[in-house]
Amino acid sequence: VGQCAEKQQRRFELLTQGWNLDQARVLDVGCGRGDLYLWLKAQGFWGEYVGLDVVPEFVELANQRTGNRCQVADVTKEALPACDYAIASGVFNLDVGGGWKNPWWLAVIERMQQAAGLGFAFDGLCTCRTPKDVRQVYRDPARLVDFITARFQRYVTRLTHNKPPGNLIVQVTKQP
Repeated sequence: VGQCAEKQQRRFELLTQGWNLDQARVLDVGCGRGDLYLWLKAQGFWGEYVGLDVVPEFVELANQRTGNRCQVADVTKEALPACDYAIASGVFNLDVGGGWKNPWWLAVIERMQQAAGLGFAFDGLCTCRTPKDVRQVYRDPARLVDFITARFQRYVTRLTHNKPPGNLIVQVTKQP
């Protein structure tokens, strides 16, 4: 396993930490090539998985790898299907204009929260990361956690910082 794959696996571990996903309905927002599904299967997952991505070529490849569990969707405009947990890995890294203040990422997070019955998680890049790429968005961990906890008050928010280095993992779980 290469260094990139190891970091991705570590992100998946942190995004899902403490959740019982074995029989869960998991929504992969921005599924790319379906890597989360393959990782889940390697962990013993046998629940329901749906992957969504805006790039048809990614969905085609993901469907080859996941047994047709993915579909083309613009998650910035469409309601998300109901699930237990919604996970977005790598989706919020690219700067589509406006940096972290661009409201599109918040709209996606709110859709994830609405779709997920038990919790949602996402990752991003930290302002501490060096070197920085002007095409990517970096978030301040303190501002991000303040923002998320104020927005989703009935949830427990866990922020993991710098594991892997320069990354932020946010996991938001509904309180029982």
